[in-house]
Amino acid sequence: MSWSYSKLALYEKCPYALRLKKEFKTEPNEYMARGIALHKECENFINSGEPTTNIKFFTDDLYTLRTLNAQAEVPWGLNSDWSPADNFDTAWGKCVIDALCNHPNYLLIVDFKTGKPSPLPHQDQAQIYAIAANIFYPEIKTIKTEFWYLDQNTKKETTFTQQELIRYKTVLEARINRMLNDTTLDPRPNKWNCKWCNYKQHCWYSYQ
Repeated sequence: MSWSYSKLALYEKCPYALRLKKEFKTEPNEYMARGIALHKECENFINSGEPTTNIKFFTDDLYTLRTLNAQAEVPWGLNSDWSPADNFDTAWGKCVIDALCNHPNYLLIVDFKTGKPSPLPHQDQAQIYAIAANIFYPEIKTIKTEFWYLDQNTKKETTFTQQELIRYKTVLEARINRMLNDTTLDPRPNKWNCKWCNYKQHCWYSYQ
């Protein structure tokens, strides 16, 4: 099994959901489909300057990314020894960065979000991406993440140092090993997990 932020977040909500995710393919709901479409608009603008017809805010920021030669949809794969993987598809760990921009004194990671901010999960995601960035760009001492909330016209900015990321990586590795070594994937039903679960229609344990 490989890991990613989304897979780890799902596991820590309900391990059984990982089993259901593997067994049942679900189509994106209307909110997810809209998010995918807006992400694609941002990606296309950064890569080719294609107009963003549905992006209300951040147009100037997107233009700045483009002028700074930012990269969009950057796939980072990691081996189990935390070295960069040559093949993303078979990598042990996987991160896909919405936008990546190399500034003179720091590396900037941008993640596009639709809907409302979710501070704790998004901070966790930022830390994981920054850890991966530190592996791919060890010569850069400072990693910055920006989460752009496309519907809210707000940003969440965080700066990480290499010393911080070393500590965070130790904790992350323990979380990943817990997931990868879990052979039972027991359900963890509760009102909130089950309410928003994409697999509840297939789950015998779903909270009613």
